[in-house]
Amino acid sequence: MRKLFSAIAAIALSSQATAWADTVAGDSIGVGVALASGMRNVAKGGVPIDRAIIDRQLARTSGKVWLFLGTNSMPGSVPVGDVRAIISFAHARNLTLVWVGPPCMNKSRRFGRYVPRFDAGLSAVVTAAGTRYVSLNHAEHCSLPRLPDGVHFTSPGYHAIWNLVRK
Repeated sequence: MRKLFSAIAAIALSSQATAWADTVAGDSIGVGVALASGMRNVAKGGVPIDRAIIDRQLARTSGKVWLFLGTNSMPGSVPVGDVRAIISFAHARNLTLVWVGPPCMNKSRRFGRYVPRFDAGLSAVVTAAGTRYVSLNHAEHCSLPRLPDGVHFTSPGYHAIWNLVRK
């Protein structure tokens, strides 16, 4: 874990940070993207799809929020009630929420084989609630530079993720 935080800190130091009005919330993938993009960060490592945790993060935001969330909720089924509650909370606070799902992973990694099914289910629930969903389960994301854990990205990887999802 110490190596992960050191790598994420290196991203912050190597980043050409830009002031953004947007905020990043969610899990450690969000932390890396926030550091790489220079956006305000309320994301934390190890966060699953849990309405209480995410509602506390969203309560500290306004405007547009990029919610990187789902990686720590696999394996298993999509927690539909929590997803809907998070979206309802964001809408009640007049937030513009963009939900970014879990990244593709090498299928030999612990959760890699679960990503396609989980991503499809999460996308269906999020979009049915009228919220934009960005999938990171595409070939262009799979080839981005990663840390040895196979889940988290290097600084260039997080910069690339941000450039791909913000379109």
